[in-house]
Amino acid sequence: MLSFAGMHHSAESLVPEPDTLGVDEQVENDSEPLPLKLTTELWAGLSPTQRSVYRRAETLIEELEFSRQASIGRLLTTGPGGEVLRALEVLEGMDLIRVEPTGNGPLVKLIALPSDHVSIIGPDGRQRWVFIAQPIDPPDLDPRSLN
Repeated sequence: MLSFAGMHHSAESLVPEPDTLGVDEQVENDSEPLPLKLTTELWAGLSPTQRSVYRRAETLIEELEFSRQASIGRLLTTGPGGEVLRALEVLEGMDLIRVEPTGNGPLVKLIALPSDHVSIIGPDGRQRWVFIAQPIDPPDLDPRSLN
């Protein structure tokens, strides 16, 4: 299996420091859902470049939803190459896609869809975010192994 370096930041790195929130970091369009089910709080902590990559990642999810797989070559035709590759890194880091080698080059397979980001407070009192994704195919489990 091929692997991209994970770009999806740990929850702590996505949460902005209170003094870094500014008017210029507000959500551009409140009626439009944020990409990859990000919350407004997480979105506010992203740089403009990161926001662009997350938007591209959302368009790749939309591109993959119907066929559930595509060659990297085809996906690279959907936008600027570097941004598409960074978006694929985000999606792989979130375990939403799997990249597999084939005789015709790498194949990207959609394996889950983003569902939510949930805020929790850890035992140390710090806020953290838990990302929830819904698998496209149910896991193949032996019923005897379940509780």
